[in-house]
Amino acid sequence: LLRLSLFSYIIDAQLEEVLGDAKNAASAAEQGELSPSTVAQAVKAKDNAEADKETMVTLIRRLLVRYFRV
Repeated sequence: LLRLSLFSYIIDAQLEEVLGDAKNAASAAEQGELSPSTVAQAVKAKDNAEADKETMVTLIRRLLVRYFRV
């Protein structure tokens, strides 16, 4: 259970970093500092990170339910 908690914390921290980078890129794009292709990549990275966070929450819940049923 401790390993699962640590694992989920590490993944969450990495996804938060991706989200932060994407938000910074969005701010820079609003100021015209980035090319349209870079902005598109940042938006895609942000969307992927948000989807991955949702997937991680679902996966952790399933693992916890399975762990405590045993």
